[in-house]
Amino acid sequence: MMKNKISLLSMLLCLNLLSCINQSSKVTKSKNANNSPLTGIWNTGCINNNSESYKLVFTFESNGNSTLEETFFSNINCAEGEEEERWKTFYTYTDDLDVLNFTRTKVEMSVHNSVLRDARNTDSWCGFNNWSIDVIKDVTNIVCDGFETSTSESPINPTYSINSGNLEFNGYDHFTDETFIKIQ
Repeated sequence: MMKNKISLLSMLLCLNLLSCINQSSKVTKSKNANNSPLTGIWNTGCINNNSESYKLVFTFESNGNSTLEETFFSNINCAEGEEEERWKTFYTYTDDLDVLNFTRTKVEMSVHNSVLRDARNTDSWCGFNNWSIDVIKDVTNIVCDGFETSTSESPINPTYSINSGNLEFNGYDHFTDETFIKIQ
């Protein structure tokens, strides 16, 4: 009888300990996102290439949703009115210490000048030949010139660090090497 009580007590203690370990390693979307230092709006400012420029704005909501907005310009200084196209990718995320777990849920795209609109229509970009200026199209689960917008891809798991107010990512080439500054 005593042996059974000790066995039962040992088993309960192990189950309780395993439960604590599992609970501490699980990160729920709402709990973790609420406590995340990422919550807010981050941007890169203008990043210029040889003849074009772009800027990125990453928004992290406390409910575990995030968006990455990429705006591409036809000049090297991100001048207002010179936008060519905008991509907006929607994610759900969890923040597990310094590793993010992103799952893409939707991708939108819009064109912002007549030259690009005409080119996208001629090329049937993303399978569409009816692009209009400043009209958002849902391009989720479509391949656009080699860029896949699938929601069934493996989750994206970059690491991140926040140093002196700057957010940096590693492990996902889409926004690695970019420094984001919190603006809100």
